[in-house]
Amino acid sequence: MVTQNTIRTDFRDFVLCTACAIRNAHHIAYASTRRHNKIPTEPEFVASLCDSITCLQHCWSAVLSPQINIQVCAVFCHNSPKTSWKGIQQFGKKNVELGDIMFCHFHDTGKITKTQAIVLQAKVGKKSSYMVPKNERAQLDLYTRYPRFKYTSPAALKNKTRQILKSNDNPLAYMLINNQSGAYHLAKPQKRLIRHCHSRMELVLPMLLLGRTGRAVNFRNPPAGDDWTQVIDDLLQVVYPLTYRLVAQGKTKHRRGAGKVLSSFACLIDQNGQVGDSQSVRSLFSRIGVEGRLADDAREPLHGMSAIIIRTSEREG
Repeated sequence: MVTQNTIRTDFRDFVLCTACAIRNAHHIAYASTRRHNKIPTEPEFVASLCDSITCLQHCWSAVLSPQINIQVCAVFCHNSPKTSWKGIQQFGKKNVELGDIMFCHFHDTGKITKTQAIVLQAKVGKKSSYMVPKNERAQLDLYTRYPRFKYTSPAALKNKTRQILKSNDNPLAYMLINNQSGAYHLAKPQKRLIRHCHSRMELVLPMLLLGRTGRAVNFRNPPAGDDWTQVIDDLLQVVYPLTYRLVAQGKTKHRRGAGKVLSSFACLIDQNGQVGDSQSVRSLFSRIGVEGRLADDAREPLHGMSAIIIRTSEREG
């Protein structure tokens, strides 16, 4: 993981520059819907986080040591993977989303690659808490009980079963977005109330890079009884072909309107803040050990979980 020694300035600068990127994302969300006289919904806010990785890249490059290389990749896609489990029918649902967005950090020391990840479900409100309505209690059950689930979509994952071990690190969590103040908080469910836990996202993301939030992913030796590593691998195998295909099609610049249907898009930002091409995407994913099946069929729906993938590596010398 990135260490305190590889931050060239005070850690508070790391947090402040992350806050700037999140604030930029918040403004993007409102700018994309203002002309329609609409208030952004969860998909707009998630898309705008993905859209702001150029800002995130520049900010983090400024505070990390010159010995650290960084690449940031983002893909926005909505409404998949879907999951189901025994007992979900009591909530009047057949399946629910696993989450809205995955943050995944790979750090390459030259000898080993360490990985940390967290999956978040976005909720928007005007207060520091969110009362879960009836139609969202199935996902609340998933995020509180961590039942064994199976994927119902996309086709590449359908019917695979997974069991994420429940523990204090809460790798499945809520992101509570205050659409008035612009504050983004990590939030934990308390019965039917989601309340922020005083961890703002501008602190959560640097702590992810330090390996102090989210859950570690071990591709070589996954721990017995916990399928977290397999879940992250599942998501990466879906994200890779989507990212590759969207970048290859040039869908890195876009205009979004209001409403629930948003265009899928992807982008890759390198050390110098330049948008990468499809070969860069292939290279990035191969370096982090992902060999996803490329989506050759143009009719294949672009369904997957949004993701922001950060790769840091230590330069020689």
